[in-house]
Order: sequence, then structure tokens, then C-alpha cells
Amino acid sequence: MLTHRNAIVYLVTSEPCPKLWFAEKCYAGDLLDLSGARRSDFEQNYAAYEGKALELLNSGGLIGNADVCRALGKTKDWGRRYWRCFLEKYEDALIGKKKMRWKEDE
Repeated sequence: MLTHRNAIVYLVTSEPCPKLWFAEKCYAGDLLDLSGARRSDFEQNYAAYEGKALELLNSGGLIGNADVCRALGKTKDWGRRYWRCFLEKYEDALIGKKKMRWKEDE
């Protein structure tokens, strides 16, 4: 709660916030989606990332985030979140430290 009438408040967010152009008194939930659901652009990007990672793994190679990003024409920093999600989803089927491969390829 702000008590100074002339205070300037800046909202910096990586989330889309189309409802915000001017707000005098509001809560974060009034302007941002706080449901915890992933954004549709995240889901689309992850689907492309996952597809490329599976393609690379199925070709018999060792892969890391940088390999997947390079194959998609992106910088390696672009895929860090997607790499973590990919590892969580497939952790029981993969082996490796920095570079991963299918366990059954042993």
C-alpha cells in the first residue's frame, strides 16, 4: 500500500499485461494471470523444443541444451527453462550429466 500521493510506481514484468495502461488502485491479481498456468507461447515453444530434443536423442546422439537450441536456430540461453522441463519429464529415461542420452542405448 502506498501512502504517498505523488509516488511513482514502476511495474516491470516479463508477463503480458494488456489491461495495464493506467491503474490507480489495484492488486497484482487484477492485472496479472496468477493462476499458475503456463502461457500459450511457452507451451508452443516447449513443444518445438521437446520435439527437436526427441529427434536428436532418437538419432542416437548425446544432447545438451545448446545442441537443441542450435538445431532450432536459437541461442543457448533461449532454451534453459525448456531444458529443465524436458529433464524433469524424461529424467527416468535419460542418463548423463551435462549431455544426455537414452538409458537403453547403454
